[in-house]
Amino acid sequence: MTAQPVHPVDCAPVLISVYDRKAHLQRCIEALSKNREAARTTLYIVSDGAKEEHHKPAIDATREYIRTIDGFKAVKMRFRDKNWGMRASALDAINWVMSENDRMIRMEDDIICSPYYLDFMNRALSTFEHDPRIFGICAHTHPRFTPPESYPHDIHLWQSFSTWGFAIWKNRWTAFLADSETDHLQLKDPRQWKKFRSNRPILGTQARYTRGNLHLDARLNLHVFLTGRYAVFPNRTLTVNSGFDGSGTHCGTGITYARQTLNPHPVNLPAHIEPSKKIQHRLYNTHFSLLNHGVGSVLRKLGIFDPLFNAYKQITGTNRTAAEK
Repeated sequence: MTAQPVHPVDCAPVLISVYDRKAHLQRCIEALSKNREAARTTLYIVSDGAKEEHHKPAIDATREYIRTIDGFKAVKMRFRDKNWGMRASALDAINWVMSENDRMIRMEDDIICSPYYLDFMNRALSTFEHDPRIFGICAHTHPRFTPPESYPHDIHLWQSFSTWGFAIWKNRWTAFLADSETDHLQLKDPRQWKKFRSNRPILGTQARYTRGNLHLDARLNLHVFLTGRYAVFPNRTLTVNSGFDGSGTHCGTGITYARQTLNPHPVNLPAHIEPSKKIQHRLYNTHFSLLNHGVGSVLRKLGIFDPLFNAYKQITGTNRTAAEK
């Protein structure tokens, strides 16, 4: 049984944070505009100020492009004069959108989405709004994940979170803000840390997490786990991250996600869904990588992972996401 489609006159607004990557933003907007809900969607764009003087020309060019964006219900822009930094700018941007709406869809400028992205996000927001188990909706799924053949749904639940395209309600966001500054302190308990690590493979150490200096994606992931809630994920991804080309702040370079393809079909939503132990087991095994969590961690600490991968890209020509080809 599937839930009835919900196509509200006013769809949830979309927030995109940008800096100086005009080409990435253009691809993001081009993909987003192919969603039939785009014309009923208000687009919020927040552009952070320059951290370095030589960044200004690229930021100015990006802002000039933003002023030309059309095809949406409205485009609201906030251009910062000074550099706030990724964390402060992102939190302020989300709070701005939530001050005017009771829900939102969040993206980065390097996210390329499926034509069914907004359809899925809006219907899932309506379907699970009153389900206290659900913290939010995530659009990205690991390229190697496949559910068991007998699994009946197009979506699954996971006590985790992905910021590569997500949707959330204002009341969940407010609760997150109230708790997230102290969530990390619970991980000082060795038993809690062990449970957290067994839920999803992570690259960070216990010391790093307990210091509390975490990016938004790590804070959201931790909050979902500690509150015992779930996020809704499609079995096949509706977004890909094009930032694994060395242009981003935190993505660096990589192979797995650069080759990912988008789900070409709409996603059916069940009237009710329960978490699955089989799905959880597959998700853990899918996300664990000996190369990434073992060898990759060592190479990153030594500062030689990206140079080695860039050399590999030059040799093999691996420099674009599959969605861009």
